[in-house]
Amino acid sequence: MKIIKFFYYIYLLDIKPLLVRCLGVRLGKNCRIYTSVFNLDNIAPRLITIGDSCCLARGAVILTHDFSRFGFKHPEKKPVVLKDNVFVGINASILPGVTIGENSVIGAGSVVTKDIPAQKVYAGSPAVEICSYAEYIQKAPHP
Repeated sequence: MKIIKFFYYIYLLDIKPLLVRCLGVRLGKNCRIYTSVFNLDNIAPRLITIGDSCCLARGAVILTHDFSRFGFKHPEKKPVVLKDNVFVGINASILPGVTIGENSVIGAGSVVTKDIPAQKVYAGSPAVEICSYAEYIQKAPHP
């Protein structure tokens, strides 16, 4: 089991960020991407910008395209920006044209449809403000 964990960490920390960058995603330093590479938009991945020290949990989806308005021949494409130190929870979805501010948390299963200001915690579908980042840190248990 230790051997599997060893190779998984090498994949997670070294190889997966390289794969994400090869897709065209602008990825900052010290990022953790637990979600599948296929959950990052494959139509226009170059429109995704992820800042330093961000974490995408399993099942998190980032979309930069929308086929619903203009059909399959002319998808609407908008950039998605995650600033520094953003955490995106399990199975959260970030829709096209969204910017998430620094030090923000997106709760599990959330659907982010509009910009998130810095220092905020959002959750729900659609995502709504839960509290500030400072309040969240105070509430969170620390070892």
